[in-house]
Amino acid sequence: MKLGDFLNTLAQKVGAQNNPALISLLSNAELANKDLEDDFANLLNGGLMSLEAAKNNAQLRNHFYGLALNGVDSEILNAASELGFDETVIAQLKGDKDTYNKLRGLKDKMIELKDKKSTEDSAGKRAEYQKQIDDLNRTIATLKETSAKDISGLKSQHDAEITDLIIRANLMSKNYANKDLKPEVNAITAKALVDMELANKGAIAVRDGHSIVLKQKTNPELDYYENNVKVGYDDFVTKTLTNSKMLAVSDGKPSPQPRVPQDGAGLNTAAVQDAIAESLADLKTE
Repeated sequence: MKLGDFLNTLAQKVGAQNNPALISLLSNAELANKDLEDDFANLLNGGLMSLEAAKNNAQLRNHFYGLALNGVDSEILNAASELGFDETVIAQLKGDKDTYNKLRGLKDKMIELKDKKSTEDSAGKRAEYQKQIDDLNRTIATLKETSAKDISGLKSQHDAEITDLIIRANLMSKNYANKDLKPEVNAITAKALVDMELANKGAIAVRDGHSIVLKQKTNPELDYYENNVKVGYDDFVTKTLTNSKMLAVSDGKPSPQPRVPQDGAGLNTAAVQDAIAESLADLKTE
């Protein structure tokens, strides 16, 4: 399989057929026509799925539900034991596989405690019930906070994956001097060099909408400057790879016309983010 066809197939899965980095890559006929072993190409292509396919994949859905809610189940049972619920109640909670039903069970017990509190004449009993209610309220609040942190972590993970995809696409589009190496090998080497130089300069690469920008590592809210001049990510990459003699020297010939995918779809990272947010919203506590 040709490298250009392989990358075009992957780009279609994320709606990135008209991404400038892809067009730049496909415009380099020598690079786009590089042969990629079919076994390797099919392995990658078959192992990757679009966001829409991932959202409707039962195994992935069950996996992420487990990541977000398994810890919550344990905390519910611990809370039930610490609050002094009898073995019958704890057994019912263990037998229910639905996390949200477990939370509803705790809520029902809280209502029962409130009813007892309102009808109990003993001041000591009222104080005991009130303490159990307060403890139960704190437990539920902690469980909700834990679920929110788990979901936030999943969102951060997906955001990092999208950022890495944009960076790798940028590096794959470069015209490297060493034509004997596969493009993906050149890109891996280039990323290592760029990451080392970023660390040396005290800078980090972050995603800003559709683009990668440089920020100061010690203060990510501030842009990265050199000699009082703001430095763009692509300029930083080009300079680093040029200094390392990884990029080919231009021969002055005009570049071939890029092969543009025909369906006209453009990169829409905002839509990707919306899709991720919609998937993760299913994990939120009712």
